[in-house]
Amino acid sequence: MAKMNISIPDELRQRMQPLDSRLNWSGLAASAFKTAVDNAEYVASIKSAMKRRIVQTEIEDVGGVEAFAHRRGQEWAANNARMIELRQLERYVERQGVVDFGSWETVVRVLLGNRFDDYREEWFGNRSQFGSDVVESYEENYANAFVEGALEMLEELDRSE
Repeated sequence: MAKMNISIPDELRQRMQPLDSRLNWSGLAASAFKTAVDNAEYVASIKSAMKRRIVQTEIEDVGGVEAFAHRRGQEWAANNARMIELRQLERYVERQGVVDFGSWETVVRVLLGNRFDDYREEWFGNRSQFGSDVVESYEENYANAFVEGALEMLEELDRSE
């Protein structure tokens, strides 16, 4: 069994001393810690489930995973992308035709460099948000729809210049 030192106020310890022979302070502390951990884990699971449900609702509202990814691609291109990133993405798609999801993470890492971690979820989505009813081709569908949305926004930017 693991050991742990805790600090308590002096006044509380003075009140506890007369009860040392009758109460198992270690057992009471362990029980309190277990209750606190159980409660924290439960709250975290609710937050995760709520977040997943919010995202699922957003996906349903826009018409499915592809529409959701398409919109996220447009938003990324309009709000966060650098023009050089959009041009590199455009050249990649012109050469490849479609997104090869097998090499997709490498492509995105090269494209975004040190900004990769900041935008990873936008580029790849988060499969755990969608539940088991999502088909196996989720990643490829998401990536292609994201890229289409981003490139549509690039076309719009080109037309406005």
